[in-house]
Amino acid sequence: MQVLTRSPTGTLTLLHTFFCGAITEEALKKRIHPLEPEDLKYLDNFDDPDMSIEEKLQSLQSLSLPEEQRWMEAEHTAFISRKIQGIVQAFQYRADMVKEKLVQPPTPSPSPPLESSSDNDPISPIHQSRPRLQSLIEEEKSSIDSWSQTISFYCCSIRKKLIPTFPRIIDPQSKLYIIWLFFVMMSYAYNAWSIIFRAVFPYQTSDNIPIFLTFDYIADIIYLFDIALFKVRLQFLHNGFWVEDYKKTKANYFRKRDFKLDVLSLLPLDLLYFVYGINPLFRLPRFLKVQTFWEFFNRVDAVTKTPYVIRYIRCFYFATKTATSIGKNPKPENEIEYIFMTISWLMGVFIFAFLVGQIRDIVATATQSRTQYRQLMDQTVMYMRNLNLPDELQRRVRMWLNHNWEQQKTFNVGKILDTLPRKMKTDVAINVHYKTLVKVQLFKDCDKALLRDLVLQLRPVLFLPGD
Repeated sequence: MQVLTRSPTGTLTLLHTFFCGAITEEALKKRIHPLEPEDLKYLDNFDDPDMSIEEKLQSLQSLSLPEEQRWMEAEHTAFISRKIQGIVQAFQYRADMVKEKLVQPPTPSPSPPLESSSDNDPISPIHQSRPRLQSLIEEEKSSIDSWSQTISFYCCSIRKKLIPTFPRIIDPQSKLYIIWLFFVMMSYAYNAWSIIFRAVFPYQTSDNIPIFLTFDYIADIIYLFDIALFKVRLQFLHNGFWVEDYKKTKANYFRKRDFKLDVLSLLPLDLLYFVYGINPLFRLPRFLKVQTFWEFFNRVDAVTKTPYVIRYIRCFYFATKTATSIGKNPKPENEIEYIFMTISWLMGVFIFAFLVGQIRDIVATATQSRTQYRQLMDQTVMYMRNLNLPDELQRRVRMWLNHNWEQQKTFNVGKILDTLPRKMKTDVAINVHYKTLVKVQLFKDCDKALLRDLVLQLRPVLFLPGD
């Protein structure tokens, strides 16, 4: 049997079940246990038919709740009622405001009201029609104003979509900032290349000075935009949280060492051009922007999905410098680094020697036939000079050698065929010479087996035109 304690929730739940007819009064009295003697009078009143449900509820609350709990529940109920009434009043006020906006009286005419004329006045119909015409004009003006407001609204929304606004705060890992770093990096690379190049070599002339100055000042503008638009809006971490307040990001950038270097990199030493002439060395402070140059590679390495490609390129660059003994590698500082660099240098020497030998063999193999042809040509010319042959005969010999090389690209056709088996060599010779032998009158009626034996004894000879 379930026993009901003096909990108000349990009492109200059981009472609701009793009023709905799910349990009887006897069952209700049995399930309310234990009861004080003064509480039984409240249960006896349940049989009174003149007693309403509210009165029975109050009697049950008197039964199950002490005085303090009943007071707290009453306060809680009153508080909820006040809140609900406030919400209802707020919704009612909002509905009234919307209704007033929907149902508005027509705009009053700015013209003064016309005085009523007498029935006997013949011009009175005209005066009566003027307010109607004025109201039509006002309605037309109001419709035109509404259309103009609608058009201006859509134009503003389209303009906002088509013209992107510059962000107030920039994420250092965003594509916008990385793309901008690429332009800054290219500007720094241009300055690093052009300043030294123009200062050392006499390449800067009066004809190309405007071109160099144009690129110089484009790079300066990019430097200036980097300071004024991007670096001051860059987020930074503070206590593990990204700071997105523009004033704080600007103050953080002004406190950093990068700000001082960026400002020094834009020193206007170009004004000295008017005193000493155009000298690229006055632009040497542009090299102080080097921290942004390295920042671009660090950001790309952190953002890209496959950073191993960039790391492989850097490792390949280090290996190439070590293998070719270019130098300027990082100096080792401890024993492990000494061992690593020694092994790297030894491997670089062996790999470099191996590559040089392989390249020599590849080039020699690719030009072997032409080298043999040139050697044969040189030996033949030297031999003819030793024999004091006429120049015309020497010219014909050289012409034959050139013609034979152009036609066959070799001088030892017989040696090539000798490497083949007899059966295969016969098939090759038949395929090459059979049609020629059939055309000869002497071999026209010969047996095919005889021709197969005969073609092996033939040797191709190349003649010059006219020989």
